[in-house]
Formats: sequence, structure tokens, C-alpha cells
Amino acid sequence: MNTIANHLDPSIIACALDQSYNAVLLTDAHCGAGGHRIVFANQAFLQMTDYSKGRQSADVDCHAGC
Repeated sequence: MNTIANHLDPSIIACALDQSYNAVLLTDAHCGAGGHRIVFANQAFLQMTDYSKGRQSADVDCHAGC
């Protein structure tokens, strides 16, 4: 699949996600026993949810209903 991500330096994408006004949360695609592991949360997400950067390694329950 050809996407814009294939044409940009990963550091540019990381900078854009980090500076986004919108909340961004990235998790590991594989759901383990504890849920999806958070690999990135931008400042907007941290402010919106009061989630702390120290907890970014925590798991997100992938078995919870939407």
C-alpha cells in the first residue's frame, strides 16, 4: 500500500503527531493478556485524559466493549 508515510522521514511524522491539537494514542497491534500496550500518547491526549507520561507503558483493555 502506497501512503504518505512511505514518502516522509519518520521523525517528521513523529513531530506532527506530537504537536497535533487532536489527541493521538498509538497502541501495539497485538492484544496480550493485559490488553494493547500503549507505545505513544501525544500531549493533547495526556491533557484531555489526565493520563501521565509515566503510565504510557500501561495496557489498554482490548476486550472492553466500544
